[in-house]
Amino acid sequence: MITINETTKEDLASLLLLWNDGQVMKWVGFPDGLNTTIEAMHQWFTNLKPHEKHFSIYDNEQNFCGETFYRLSDITTVDIKLFSQFQNKGIAAYALSYAMREALEHNPNTTLMVDPHYFNEDAIRLYLKLGFKEKTNNGKHIEMICTKDSFKFHHHISIRPIMKQDLYELWQNLDQHDSYWYQAWDGPYFPKSKPLSYEEFLEKRQESFLDPKRYHIICVDQSIEGIISAYFEDEMKHWLEIGLILFDEKMISQGIGTRAIKLWLTYLFEQYDVPRIGLTTWSGNKRMIKAATKSGMSLEAQIRLVRYYQGQYYD
Repeated sequence: MITINETTKEDLASLLLLWNDGQVMKWVGFPDGLNTTIEAMHQWFTNLKPHEKHFSIYDNEQNFCGETFYRLSDITTVDIKLFSQFQNKGIAAYALSYAMREALEHNPNTTLMVDPHYFNEDAIRLYLKLGFKEKTNNGKHIEMICTKDSFKFHHHISIRPIMKQDLYELWQNLDQHDSYWYQAWDGPYFPKSKPLSYEEFLEKRQESFLDPKRYHIICVDQSIEGIISAYFEDEMKHWLEIGLILFDEKMISQGIGTRAIKLWLTYLFEQYDVPRIGLTTWSGNKRMIKAATKSGMSLEAQIRLVRYYQGQYYD
């Protein structure tokens, strides 16, 4: 889960390290970093104008990842900088689109502008993904612009272990009610389980849910949107399977399941010495099959016409 908040004085020490990092600052003309001081950082912070909004970015472990900002005007400058260890993880796309959305909400008629270095190919790909188009190119810097109509917001999809404070929300989305929309796709041929009180839920599920090798939650931006699981089919614990549930039907068909499966498989292969990890579903759940395939999984078996649901047999 990525957290983005307006920068405060408490963030300045971390921001100082970012600005003094030559790997980060080389693309804006400072290959050795700014070599600035904490005193100068406080002065900069004090001098921020009302139309200048600066945000600090943290990951789910509260590691400082970087900054994003905008300077609101008819032509609004936006930018983002991340430490190298947080690049290529989808953080930049989400954080910058967050700042862009904030700017456009304050002035829907503004034109957003960035001017990446000609050789900063990663930045250029990022800007194109978010809806920027090239306006000018002098062979050294490229001026790119984006309007409200061309803007493409990018969600950040992540998984993380379940914490105790998540359990009540999980109960609401899994066991509080008689039925949930996803039950029509998650083994609907099995009998439905009965609702549980919160106390029953804790007694039955708390221990397993707090085991990070068995469950993670799926986060989209800063919200919990689902759960992903792992379980062994055999007592010898060599046959590992996975499954997932998204809580809100509005979140389907957005690549969330695919990304969550990729992240979960990476995590599980680091935790277990197994040669393969499987996912078993039924032929009626075409979205799950598509997400598994797009995540890199391949069809290895198909048992014909063994699931019976609403008067029809499925594989």
